[in-house]
Amino acid sequence: MEQARAVLRLLHRYGLITCDSRDGPRAVRLHALTARAARETTPAPAIPATARAAADALAAIWPTTDHTDRDLCAVLRANTDTLAGHAGDLLWQPDGHPVLYRAGKSLLNADLYAAAHWHQLVADAERLLGDDHPDTLAMADVLRQWKRVRKDP
Repeated sequence: MEQARAVLRLLHRYGLITCDSRDGPRAVRLHALTARAARETTPAPAIPATARAAADALAAIWPTTDHTDRDLCAVLRANTDTLAGHAGDLLWQPDGHPVLYRAGKSLLNADLYAAAHWHQLVADAERLLGDDHPDTLAMADVLRQWKRVRKDP
């Protein structure tokens, strides 16, 4: 833990991140130019593993239930959305990454943008994995359940 704090202090000193423990779940923020430089200098062969490692890390720290830490879950949803935007199809290979499903469930729990998120997940799963893939079917089922509860056609 002390080594992680030392690394954060060093990155902050170099102006690559902002770090303020008073900000709770938003305590560490990566500057946009730092993120861009990291993306642009990552060797192409390393990008798939890097994207999956980031997704794995998000999934690993996500609370079991969203109501335990709503602020953290909001940050995790935002980070998942950003990662998915940059990683594109990589989070669907070889199967849909669990963090995509977790982010969708979190949106349902928070009643935020759920329909749009789940419609997009189902469309991506159908396009990349096929209509009969288990991940596609599971995501389509969640969307159907949500619509039934909301009485949405």
